[in-house]
Amino acid sequence: MLGGAVSAARALGVLWAKAWAAHEPRRDAIRLSTIVDDCDVAIVVVEQSGRVAVWNTAMARLTGTAAGHAVGRHVIDLFTLTRDDGAAADLKEMRCGTVRMRTRTGRSLWVQISVSHSAAPDGGGLFTAVLTDTSATRHLDSTRHLLLVSAHHELHSPLTVISGHAQLLSGAVTEQGTRESVEAIHDAVEMMQHVIRDLGTVVLDTAPSSGRPVTTSETIDVSRLLRRALQNIPSVAGRSSLSVLCKVAMRGDPVRLRQCLLLVLDNADKYAPRGTVSISVRAQGDHGVISIADEGPGLADAELQQALTPYYRSAKTRNLPGAGLGLHIAHTMMTAMRGGIELIHAPTGGLQVNLWLPLTNPRACRAVPVKVETCHSPC
Repeated sequence: MLGGAVSAARALGVLWAKAWAAHEPRRDAIRLSTIVDDCDVAIVVVEQSGRVAVWNTAMARLTGTAAGHAVGRHVIDLFTLTRDDGAAADLKEMRCGTVRMRTRTGRSLWVQISVSHSAAPDGGGLFTAVLTDTSATRHLDSTRHLLLVSAHHELHSPLTVISGHAQLLSGAVTEQGTRESVEAIHDAVEMMQHVIRDLGTVVLDTAPSSGRPVTTSETIDVSRLLRRALQNIPSVAGRSSLSVLCKVAMRGDPVRLRQCLLLVLDNADKYAPRGTVSISVRAQGDHGVISIADEGPGLADAELQQALTPYYRSAKTRNLPGAGLGLHIAHTMMTAMRGGIELIHAPTGGLQVNLWLPLTNPRACRAVPVKVETCHSPC
């Protein structure tokens, strides 16, 4: 939206400069001046000498200086521009960019500027600058960055404490159920360490140019991974069924896949708190597919693809807590592992989420006779 406003206003500025250069009749010049003055984006036309020729209403609001006090004066008497590094920016030499503006009225704000140049009848030149206030956006970005830095820094210490105590418990417990709980803590710590590492790449601007998270590629025992994921959400494990059609070994990042599974299972726990959660594993061509189907309200046809976009919330479940990011994160992770995610209608009427990854050995999986292994959790 910001770019569109700048482009439209810049076009108006260019028209003004061309009209000036071509000796347009006074009536047309007045009409064009009215259009520029009524534009919502700040526009200033400056002569080669540096004196202001046009100063529209939006420019007056932006700077706090009325057109009557600005037209005819030198631009440096009205405002100064500096870049991020503190160096002065010359409006004549600029084409586009974001700079800090300090006005004669004492205002200090960040503005996005686009400048176009054209010849004037007297052999000199005019340049038209279009300015858009980006101070609020920049402040929001700065606040978000500070929040990310703080979260990245502060999460390390408590996670280290949790990990250390879990290791102490591992050597002390003998009961199977307790050992499984300790394993679930270890899994959660490992996943959180990956999340913090991802957060660090964002904070430090070291993320790959593709914008995808860094993943490993190794053989994954899917059945074992599913059971460990279910241990992390006992409320789902107690009402889920697991069917494995053959021994499927996929290729991907086991921690990332577990993160995706937990996101999908957590959604089933939140949006379909009753009924059976049916989980199946099968081979399909050169890929393994993990299907998780619930008996919740499901999604409308038009929402199946939208639900993978960030912040999307279905009207059916908008009253429940959530940010609409879980499926989008899962989609990002699965894509980074050269896999994918698909949302379809479940046979039970709810939502079915299919997660697919390349098989480690497609021929070996096809050679194994189809066997159905059904496990009613806890497995």
